[in-house]
Amino acid sequence: VITQRADKYIIYIIMDISKFMDKIYEILDNRSKFVSIIKDSTNTLKTKLSHIARNMKDRVKFTGIVEGFQAGNLLQS
Repeated sequence: VITQRADKYIIYIIMDISKFMDKIYEILDNRSKFVSIIKDSTNTLKTKLSHIARNMKDRVKFTGIVEGFQAGNLLQS
């Protein structure tokens, strides 16, 4: 048995852990919604995103605050 506070509500849920796990696996086994990954591509994606961000940083120049706006809104040239 597992006791869990419900998300966004002040109530508690009491459930059978084995039924809970069975339901989770049933949801995750749905191949129309989820696909198993063979390789963790997190590091590759981080490298690509870092490269894109570096290239954008070199091309984007901010000249100052735009009139009529609050501080923090910058004009991109």
